[in-house]
Amino acid sequence: MLLFQYSNRRRLASRLLSFDPVARLWHGAEPTVTTFRRTGKFLGSLSLAVALLTIVAAVLTVATFYESRTSTQAVTMQVYRSWWFNVLLGVLGLNLALAAALRWPWKHHQIGFVVTHGGLILILGGCSAAFHFGTEGMIGLRVGEPPSNVVQLEDRALIAMTPEGGQTFKETLRVDRCGVHPKTMALPGGLRVTLDEFCPNVATETVVREGGAEWNPAVQVCWQSKTTEQDLHQWLSAESPQIVNVAFVVASDAAQLAQITNAPPAGAVKEVRLVVVLKKDRLDVPVVGNVDKYLAVPGTEITARIQNYWPDFRMNDKHEIVSASEEPNNPVALVLLKRGESAERWFVFGNPEMQPMLRERKGTPIEVQMQLLVPLGRSQLTLVARLGSAGLYFTAQTKDGLKSGPLAIGQTMETGWMDAQLTVERFLTNAVMAEQVVRLPEDAEQSQSALRVTVHGDGAPRGEWLLFGKPILLHSGGKPMHLAFAWDSMRLPFTVALEDFVVERDEGSQSIAGWTSKVRFTDAATGEEKRADVWMNHPAVFKSYKFSQASWNPQDLKYTVLQVKKDPLWVIVLTWGGSGLTILGIGLMFYGRRWV
Repeated sequence: MLLFQYSNRRRLASRLLSFDPVARLWHGAEPTVTTFRRTGKFLGSLSLAVALLTIVAAVLTVATFYESRTSTQAVTMQVYRSWWFNVLLGVLGLNLALAAALRWPWKHHQIGFVVTHGGLILILGGCSAAFHFGTEGMIGLRVGEPPSNVVQLEDRALIAMTPEGGQTFKETLRVDRCGVHPKTMALPGGLRVTLDEFCPNVATETVVREGGAEWNPAVQVCWQSKTTEQDLHQWLSAESPQIVNVAFVVASDAAQLAQITNAPPAGAVKEVRLVVVLKKDRLDVPVVGNVDKYLAVPGTEITARIQNYWPDFRMNDKHEIVSASEEPNNPVALVLLKRGESAERWFVFGNPEMQPMLRERKGTPIEVQMQLLVPLGRSQLTLVARLGSAGLYFTAQTKDGLKSGPLAIGQTMETGWMDAQLTVERFLTNAVMAEQVVRLPEDAEQSQSALRVTVHGDGAPRGEWLLFGKPILLHSGGKPMHLAFAWDSMRLPFTVALEDFVVERDEGSQSIAGWTSKVRFTDAATGEEKRADVWMNHPAVFKSYKFSQASWNPQDLKYTVLQVKKDPLWVIVLTWGGSGLTILGIGLMFYGRRWV
């Protein structure tokens, strides 16, 4: 009887259990709990930790080689700040956290193990935060130049400047797979700019068509040379008159046409010249041959020094100003002016539409006018268009003397440079010329980026391509303004000067053993001054900013580039706190077991 009652009670309990949702949920959750435990054990396992550390080491190795071939900015954006690398670090941090959590409740001898893993997690968090919240850039210094406090950062920015060099607007841009951000921004003077598109690799080509409202001559030529195996088609206009030894000029009337075609232009500029004018006093010298020389402006106390010169000015993606060729297609000079204790550095352009741009100023302003005169009459062959006429003429300096006369379409001329010949293909009288941006594959040899923008508020909406490092001219409220897509920059609260740059060589040879930048830091607000030596793997620290040797130019031993880095205080505390916990944990594991 008792056995029968026990059996009935079991059957009744089984039926009640089948109708109890809580009990069913509890019993049904057992496989899920088991799955979670297995997943947790896998995520916190040693085998996964070894795999993750191997992957991280491989990524860092590849990133190091990639940085040497490209730039720090490229590897930062494509690796260290990428979503997949941060996910990788996050999974590694989760592995460390679960490895410690799965051993709960912790025993005394596991304290060192737990502390070590906590320290490693803090280090990973600090490293990831440094990539996203730290400040990093480059500063170029030259011996003998005034101290500088401008650091070129690793981020891109949209910058508006006045011709005098005053920065009126700057907005840091974020470029990712979804485009460029922010999408719109307001400029001074009531202008508004929308950012339409970012292209990482572009090239430019000139597009010319007939149909302009005003007389604007342009000629298309084909330049051929068997020696150089080149076949170049190019448009020439009065705004872009030079190609090798060929010029294109406009004669205002019949008398000027006769003068140009019967004799070389009188008083023509034969080479790029720097002109510095102060009232009636004038300095006019050729640029080539006077670089890095102190030149006195007659009748004044002002001296001018051409610190650098780029015949064909460009800026590449490694933060370097370079010259694309030796031809003065886009000449730019860096000029240092001095008068007593006052000093100014200016970028002076050969393009007459670009006003000189102030780079740095110390002391009171030096009121002078500067410009680069670009040669127009140095060519062996000059093509001439007469104002208001559809006729085309030429004048050529050959070994048989000067030749000139009408020029027909399809006629081939000698240029006077090697075996190059020039054939006139088209001649337009009312030409409309525009620079067209052509998109290239990201792995193409050219690496010039561009930003497509639309400017609102200055008449009708105006679409423009901003080539990286090449400003365009806008007018805001009737005043000129330069708009540029370039590297972002910041100003240090102190100045840095390069007092000397020392290159050490192995004894008895020219092999370079090392190089050292001797710098001086000066804080004008507090009067604090510090001198330091910076060489590879030996940085200098001033006001929480760390300065490391980044690069130098073997062809210019007075110039150096230093890397400037500063992390927020909480990032530093996180990183150093993690390092301290890791050391403490390792000490407890190996040397503190008895004490624990």
